[in-house]
Amino acid sequence: MTEQAHPLVEVRLPGAGDIDRVLGSGADAVGIGHEGCLHKARHAGALVPFVRHAHEAGLAASVVVPVAWPRSAAAVATFAHDAAAAGADTLVVNDWATALECRPYADRLVLGRGLTASRPLAVAEEPTGTAEPVHSDLDVGIQDAVGDGAALGVELDAATPPRPETLCGQLRLVVGPRLRALSRSCPTLRHRHGTAGRCEALCTTPITVTATSRWRLVDGKRETLPAGTPARDLLVWGNAVLDPASTTPDRVAAPVRVWVIDLRYVAGELAEEVSALRTPMTPPPSPTCRLDPVSAQPSPNPLRSST
Repeated sequence: MTEQAHPLVEVRLPGAGDIDRVLGSGADAVGIGHEGCLHKARHAGALVPFVRHAHEAGLAASVVVPVAWPRSAAAVATFAHDAAAAGADTLVVNDWATALECRPYADRLVLGRGLTASRPLAVAEEPTGTAEPVHSDLDVGIQDAVGDGAALGVELDAATPPRPETLCGQLRLVVGPRLRALSRSCPTLRHRHGTAGRCEALCTTPITVTATSRWRLVDGKRETLPAGTPARDLLVWGNAVLDPASTTPDRVAAPVRVWVIDLRYVAGELAEEVSALRTPMTPPPSPTCRLDPVSAQPSPNPLRSST
């Protein structure tokens, strides 16, 4: 088995039509889709030409399959199967029901931030700036799914990377604002008085809000922030709430297999962003991990699926 000399870089696009913006940047893969909104993946009919275009350009293609809310679960499942049939090299799923639905594609399945962003985290006060995951039932479920081969790996916010001993499998870190929450009812749609399914133009720019109240998890009631608790600026983009203050740590203790750049947040030259993330990989995971994160692939691009 040949070890990668550097982590790979994927650029996540606002839409399938933006793929030309990535050509020549040095990226290894391109992706479309969103953790919380099926409309951001555009139409399923665009999947085949998107994957074909990516492969013709020598890039791997990934598709983010959104959370399956109750009324959209059937559509999400169909979209996931369509993405697999189109030849997507990576499927990023964001709820357990869709993960189970996609069991036939375990060799290209990644557990996305719809699952991993809700993992309880206690930030450790250490020079490395890493985060210490609390061992919850969700933690155990994620590790079991990856360790048993039901999924290839996990995708986390770069602002909260795991310790190397807490996760095994392929680790993908997303650069940019940290995902805080996903809403079933789209706040952007309400704020801009749009119509679901015809809302692409409403999501070209985020909405900046200041949080002065919070929801109590015990009873779901809203309350004003207690005295002395600073208000927090947040980004609302579609039905996602993000923390714009999140930063990518200078050093990550865990072995990063793929860095994911969201093109919406790239202000400078994309090629420079890609190059900056190509630092040498940290040592591979402990041999006790049952799923090796770097599998031998016959394709020149190691992110390309062999299926």
